[in-house]
Amino acid sequence: MKLRAKFFLILFGALLVAMGVVLILYTWGVVNQSDIQQIYSGLEKFIPVRILHTSIGAIMILFVLLSLNFVWAGMEAERNIAFKTEHGEVLVTLSAIEEYIRRFLKEKPDIRDVRVKVMAKKISRKRGLLVGVKTAVIPEMNLPTLTEGLQEELKKKIQEMLGLEEPVIIKIYISKIGEKKKKGKEEEEEEVIPPFREF
Repeated sequence: MKLRAKFFLILFGALLVAMGVVLILYTWGVVNQSDIQQIYSGLEKFIPVRILHTSIGAIMILFVLLSLNFVWAGMEAERNIAFKTEHGEVLVTLSAIEEYIRRFLKEKPDIRDVRVKVMAKKISRKRGLLVGVKTAVIPEMNLPTLTEGLQEELKKKIQEMLGLEEPVIIKIYISKIGEKKKKGKEEEEEEVIPPFREF
């Protein structure tokens, strides 16, 4: 997080903590209304109360907007990965990686109903990718063999595509163990012989 972002968040947090402490003290009678009026009367010598309230309100709105902006920027940064080349910086969205993995897995005859979620996270103190794959498999497959081979192949494909040496963790969720393909209508329906057809 940038130093400017930390400064604004700390300042905003300190303001909220101060307001919370004053409310608690006022609720328990440690600070009464006369004390607050004395503070206001002392401040009126330097700045009118209306301007003071307007300034506090504007500062709080500004802090909220800045905080939302920082949070949104952090969320957007989490949906991208960056790497540098000789000519500059390259940003790749995680949604593009998800689509690449989805297209790759659709070519596999042993799995279907593929859903992919990619997240950029710190893995063993290094920034890497956490890939979640939810899919259905055919019942004849050996699940440990299938999943281990799929994990190795996906990891290799992603690292080769992005040219990254960062860790890539592949998690596979088996949502259903179903048939390889749906039976056709002709296979499901048995031939019905009308009674007394031969007579």
